[in-house]
Amino acid sequence: MRKNYYIVDYPPAPHIHPVDSKKERAGTGTASKSNYYDDDVLPGPSRARSRFPSPVSSEQSSSSSFTVASKGQKTMTDSFEYIPSFSEGGNKNRQIKESILYMICKDLQPFSFVENEGFLNLMKVTVPQFKVPNRTSFTRLLDLKYDCVAANVREKLSKTKNITLTTDVWTDTMQTRSFLGLTVHYCSDNETELVSSTLGVIELQERHTGQYLADELVNICRMWNIKKENISVIVTDSGANILKAVKLGFGKKYSIPCFVHLINLVAEKSVSDVANLSTLISKLKTIVTWFKASVVASDELRKATGTETKLIQEVNTRWNSKYFMIERFLELRPTINEIINRHRSAPNMISAKEAEELEEIKHLLRPLEAATRELCGEHYVTSSKVIPMAVHKNLICGAVTIQLLNERNRNN
Repeated sequence: MRKNYYIVDYPPAPHIHPVDSKKERAGTGTASKSNYYDDDVLPGPSRARSRFPSPVSSEQSSSSSFTVASKGQKTMTDSFEYIPSFSEGGNKNRQIKESILYMICKDLQPFSFVENEGFLNLMKVTVPQFKVPNRTSFTRLLDLKYDCVAANVREKLSKTKNITLTTDVWTDTMQTRSFLGLTVHYCSDNETELVSSTLGVIELQERHTGQYLADELVNICRMWNIKKENISVIVTDSGANILKAVKLGFGKKYSIPCFVHLINLVAEKSVSDVANLSTLISKLKTIVTWFKASVVASDELRKATGTETKLIQEVNTRWNSKYFMIERFLELRPTINEIINRHRSAPNMISAKEAEELEEIKHLLRPLEAATRELCGEHYVTSSKVIPMAVHKNLICGAVTIQLLNERNRNN
């Protein structure tokens, strides 16, 4: 039976304020039971004695010494009452498990992390009263937490009037599996900030036809109580199947192409249409591939630069990777030239004339990279920036082209 896994953002862990140690030493601070770290471990006899005023008169000794403590410190009675909170069902036990689960989700740790020797030793030293649950327990706890968070998100989305969706299909080439992702964007309750949540990442089991993708998108929206009338737009790439999916499932008026995707298509098309540039880019990629395959060359590069700086390889599905590859190569070009000259198996080095052409390509691609970075923001509205940024980038690209042509004419 097919399983679909839906993902939502995990809420932040409860914030715990540490005790101000200076105030504690001065006896002016107040430590609550929820944030007093020093007493998480029951003090030894010598520390326990030092917490009580000395000397104690006979009259004072008649009262219970277990309830006497200096200002800002726990009494002995409170300390003993604090111990059961670490047991199953206790308040401290719940807080620690919630924090561990938050760490697993936030840092993308496997559930087996809680059974690692180093982690168990850390917990033993810091909170020896707490018994760390096994991975199975945290798996069940995550399911319960997911149900709570999902219910909260569903309630918010059902009441939200203006919702934007972004969706895309991507393929894991190593496993030859395809997935459909759907992300929702909307304003917070007080309408002061934008909120984004990943609603679904499902594996596609059939051919990626428009009708099949439309059915999957509609099912995800229905699961999260998203009403069609509350959807403002759905942002996609320019693929024919995904555009048809939006048209069939929601209506043509809801579809908006991703401007950043179009920018990168322009960059790829501009370079590929020039035969000499395509050959030059292929030559550069060969050099980068050789460095990544040669341990000796990579070690020499690290030793020469004194850092962990590496060459960057272009990836067709990674936006602006061509620009970053060219930029890093030109930055390290003198060092790369020396290393290649020392190895007979190395590919041919870029000539001075070819380096000038790479410099020109870098200047032309730089405005497009800046536009991509600006339009990929999640915490501000980007659609309103499309028209002014397109006009601005056209002016910049035109000015750069004219400047490069004038420099070339002067050199000739």
